[in-house]
Amino acid sequence: GMPANAASGHAEAGPHPQPLLTVTASVVRIRLLTTLFPDRDLKLLGHVTWVGKSSMEIQVDCQARKSATEFEPILHASFTMVAKDPATKASANVNPLVPESEGEKRRFAQGEQNRQRRLADRGVSLSVQAPTAEERFILHDLFMAGKKSAAGSGDAAATATPTFVPMSRTVNQSVILCQPSERNIHNTIFGGYLMRKGFELAFSTAYLFARSQPLFVMLNETTFHKPVQIGSILTLNATVVFTKEKYVQVEVAASVTNPEVGKSELTNVFSFTFHCPNYKDTEIKRVLPQTYE
Repeated sequence: GMPANAASGHAEAGPHPQPLLTVTASVVRIRLLTTLFPDRDLKLLGHVTWVGKSSMEIQVDCQARKSATEFEPILHASFTMVAKDPATKASANVNPLVPESEGEKRRFAQGEQNRQRRLADRGVSLSVQAPTAEERFILHDLFMAGKKSAAGSGDAAATATPTFVPMSRTVNQSVILCQPSERNIHNTIFGGYLMRKGFELAFSTAYLFARSQPLFVMLNETTFHKPVQIGSILTLNATVVFTKEKYVQVEVAASVTNPEVGKSELTNVFSFTFHCPNYKDTEIKRVLPQTYE
């Protein structure tokens, strides 16, 4: 894909005896800016915007033909790629990046901010850190609103109401046997294929929940924790985790199961945001969590 081509072009310009491997570490963000039309020509532009020791941030912009001579931006995406030594599979240093124009300096600074945010987010976990003041307010608001809505039902967390749906009732699952046809150059399953299957399940989950056709808005940051091997049994679990006005956020957790030992490992988690502009009411039903996590 475009991110891998841009990263490889930058990494291979160095003094290494053989080309470095480049793998996708994370998707920083994919945001759809406007409606996609199938009858318009598309143009992809890839840029290396930030470089660390072995990691690179790649910005990809998709543009659609507006006229005979003009293109307009329709999608923006950022990826983090990591260079590895082909023999040892260890991280390998890549060429530095020297921003020159004001635009390049601005994008480089944004890439550094993204890196600092990722480092900070690694320490954010319910097992080690309490919710923030804003998160505590959201949790309390959900609890009180759900309690009020389900008054008299006897179990606010497990009973659907006209305005609330228990989060456990929004879950949908898909099981996939990973085929060799979906492999990448590293002989593991292509990350783009995993994103597509995650998107399809998330879209279906949002559609079933809202009962109104959803429009994709954004894919939030996604980290690829482990590669998915050919022949793996991949399980995708989609859950509606948050709603606001006519927006629905769906989380898709992907895990690989070894049936011989009965062990599952989480490979990555996708977080998709959808908009349902034609929803019949002013606000989509809210989901009510049933556990602290």
